[in-house]
Amino acid sequence: MNKEICIIWDWNGTLIDDVGVSLECINLLLKKNQLATITREYYQEVFTFPVKKYYQKLGFDFNQIPFSILADKFIHEYKKRMFDAKLFPSVEFVLDYLQQIGAKQFIISAMEVGKLKQAVENKGIFHYFEDILGLNNNYAKGKMDLVKEFAKERKEMLDLSNVWMIGDTEHDFYIANELNWKSILVSQGHHSFSRLSAVSNKVVRNLNGVKEIFSSKKI
Repeated sequence: MNKEICIIWDWNGTLIDDVGVSLECINLLLKKNQLATITREYYQEVFTFPVKKYYQKLGFDFNQIPFSILADKFIHEYKKRMFDAKLFPSVEFVLDYLQQIGAKQFIISAMEVGKLKQAVENKGIFHYFEDILGLNNNYAKGKMDLVKEFAKERKEMLDLSNVWMIGDTEHDFYIANELNWKSILVSQGHHSFSRLSAVSNKVVRNLNGVKEIFSSKKI
């Protein structure tokens, strides 16, 4: 892949619009535990990695209910609804454009890998990606270690000036920054535009903005 563009896509909130599904599931848990439910706007301000911190912000007491049990309950509800989430508009258009210009595309997600591959296959876009990588558990600590392993395994093949991470959270920016990769943040997912803009100067409102960056000759 030397000198070729390498794109590391996030999945949740970047390619798949699952904010509504995630919000429905967490509000169900909050109700069952007599805690206040949250709005989409508040969710975009407090959601973070590792997800355990986000649960603490919402008021869950792990002395009463361990995080592992809460996470399993969330995943149980999410799995029932995961195929209800739709791809964001222009996903296939943008993936196809990037494929045409010779970019190698990957998905690396903090989602459990089995569910991740099932979800990508369900949306009919599996064929765009060289590989799809996820975690081996449901606890969403983040994907820093996973991305670092990816970078280590492909060190000889990656041109750092042409590696891009595209995601919807601060976490994606920090990972890219640590590895000296470029990044684009898309603000239609799990973090708000204002929150993303506080850490990065390359934030777009939707995936059409991603295509514009790669077609502008300013990359």
